[in-house]
Amino acid sequence: MIKILKIQCQRLILTFSRMYIRGNKAKKGKPMRTEQAASKRIIEALEYKIEKAIYKSGDKLPSEHDLCNQFSVNPHIVRFAFLDLIHRGLVESKQGKGYFVAKRMRELCYPLSSLTRFTENLNQIGIAAEGKLVDWTLRLANEPEAERLQLTDDQHVYELQIIRCAGDQPFSRSQTVLPKQCVPNFSTNLENFRSLYQLLDRHYRIYPHRVSSTLQAVMPNQQDTEQLNIPENVPILQVRSLAHYPKGRPIEYSCSRIRSDLCRCTIDF
Repeated sequence: MIKILKIQCQRLILTFSRMYIRGNKAKKGKPMRTEQAASKRIIEALEYKIEKAIYKSGDKLPSEHDLCNQFSVNPHIVRFAFLDLIHRGLVESKQGKGYFVAKRMRELCYPLSSLTRFTENLNQIGIAAEGKLVDWTLRLANEPEAERLQLTDDQHVYELQIIRCAGDQPFSRSQTVLPKQCVPNFSTNLENFRSLYQLLDRHYRIYPHRVSSTLQAVMPNQQDTEQLNIPENVPILQVRSLAHYPKGRPIEYSCSRIRSDLCRCTIDF
C-alpha cells in the first residue's frame, strides 16, 4: 500500500509541476520559458550519461543542490527533471539518500514455441525463475474460455493469477484458465506454488503444448504498473495463448502481460 501511494504521489507532483511550468509560460507569453528549457537541459544531460553508462545502474546521481548550482536553477526545476526520469523508469528515489540510476536487468531473449516453458527457458540462460500465485478461484467458464477449451457453459474452470519473476525482477503477470475436470483436487496442490507446468507434470503428468499465440502491444494498466514495477508509459507485450494435451485436447487458455523493456521474443517455427 505504501508503494502504491508513493507512485500515485509522484504522478500528482509531476502533473502539478508540468502545470506550473505551463502556467508560467502562458503568463509571460514567451515560446520557451526559462524553467521549461532548464528542466529539459537537466533531463537530457542526465539521460545521456545514463545511456552512455557514465552513471551505471545503482549509481548515486548528483544532488538537487549540486544540479541547482550547475544549471543555475531553482530546486523545483531540478525536482521536476528527476520526477520525469523517475516516471520513465530511469531513476529511483530513496528517501533521505537521494536519487539513483534505476537497477535494470539485461534484456532477455524469450522464445515462443509449442514447448515454451518460462522456468526452463530462464534456467537455461542462468537466471533463477519463480512464479508467485497471487490469487486463484473456481468458477464457471465464460463464453470465450468455453469456446477455446471446448467446454459447455455449465462447466467450471480454475483461474490462476500468477506473477513470474526473473531473478528478483517482476517479468510478467498472467491469467491462466484450466478446466476443472482435467485437474482433480487442484486446489490441494497449490501450496508452495512455484511453477504451473512443474505442478501439472508432477501431479497430473500433463505437459501442455502451445498451439497458438496472439501477440499485441498494449499500454499498461494500473495493475501492470504496480505489480510489474514499471512506469505507465512503458508498453506491455500481451500474449494470449492456447495449449493442448500432446494428443490434442485443450488444457490451458492464458493471457500473459510481459514487460517489453525486459523481453525480446523470438518465434520458433
